[in-house]
Amino acid sequence: MAANRNFIAAFNSVTAAASPLPAPVKYVVASDSIAEFIDSCDSAICCGMAVGADPLPGVDVERPWSMFKAYLLLLANEGLTPQSDALDSKLIKDWHARVTARVWRLLEFDGEPSLLTVQLAFSLLSEHGHLAPEMRALAWAVGDFAACGFMPGLRA
Repeated sequence: MAANRNFIAAFNSVTAAASPLPAPVKYVVASDSIAEFIDSCDSAICCGMAVGADPLPGVDVERPWSMFKAYLLLLANEGLTPQSDALDSKLIKDWHARVTARVWRLLEFDGEPSLLTVQLAFSLLSEHGHLAPEMRALAWAVGDFAACGFMPGLRA
């Protein structure tokens, strides 16, 4: 008699359908990879820029080098080239929300910069006319390496 019962249907009728779990938020934390990347950016900037040159023409921010390093970190974390169509205000907002306070300190900010400041600066930095030629080459190199998967330790 038990052979005629449909146990799968009986079990399914009393259990709720499982809803998928939300994807975990991947924070940008101050790992060894992030710290080494920021140190490498400092070295590249020191080697590439002439003393007194304007690194970010037309981008008026309090800490231009810190903002540029944050921009490079965004490119590396998201695997984007500087002129990628995916680089929009929503992506920047989501990235900004995931960056921890310790990473902002590694980037030499006194505190977390405002979202508006970051969005405006990054939108200008994605246009090549707002970067000195040396910094444009660095941004393209970082973006290309990240987009090709050469920086897996930095992907968020």
